Amino acid sequence: MNKYTRVYLIAVSVVLSGLLSSCITLERTVRLNLDGSGEEEMKITYQKEFYNMLGTFTMMFDSAGSQTNLMDSIYNATSEMSKLRSSFDSTKGLRLIESYSEIQPDSSNLVFVRYTFDSVYKIGQSLNKVSDDFEDQQAKITYNIEDGNMIFRYLYESPEGEAGEMEDSVKSEMMSGLASMFQNGKFRFELNLPNEVISSNATDREGRKLVWDLPLTGIITENKLLIEAVMKPE
Repeated sequence: MNKYTRVYLIAVSVVLSGLLSSCITLERTVRLNLDGSGEEEMKITYQKEFYNMLGTFTMMFDSAGSQTNLMDSIYNATSEMSKLRSSFDSTKGLRLIESYSEIQPDSSNLVFVRYTFDSVYKIGQSLNKVSDDFEDQQAKITYNIEDGNMIFRYLYESPEGEAGEMEDSVKSEMMSGLASMFQNGKFRFELNLPNEVISSNATDREGRKLVWDLPLTGIITENKLLIEAVMKPE
């Protein structure tokens, strides 16, 4: 890694640390049928500061084409609804019911998607279709009987070696910056199950409705997210 690239990357972490932190909120609501089919509503809220940050990045990396293109792709993920709809339409087993991108009174941008799925395993890839931020980072879904009970697991792990040849010290700077940016960001996952719940690692429970309210910082710094629920098979 040359010294100029290193300076750029460290500068990124400094800028991230100095910006307002509650830039993105992700909410997913899944209604699951016993056969594994179901419906999901997904909301991604990008705060105004998110776009201010993109502008700052674009200025910083104006002479570095790949970095600028990366920032542009993140922005386009919130505005190119035709691309989103096409992605859902081309995926067997997913049926898009409703989708829109709408500017809110506080200047944030809300991306909303509602769709049905014929197999719960496909919710592990649906987020990729809504935002390029999650491209190639699919979650692993498990939904089967273990020890006489029905188990649902949603496991996300960041691929090893994703940063390539980036030095450990620079990766540390980058992760620190990302964690700072998302320190007030939220991830909410609601799972509505068809049968009685026996146990789960949810943060809240109301009958068959389980909710995980988690800070984005933990997911980013640990590069892992596990959602697990055990219910009666019938």
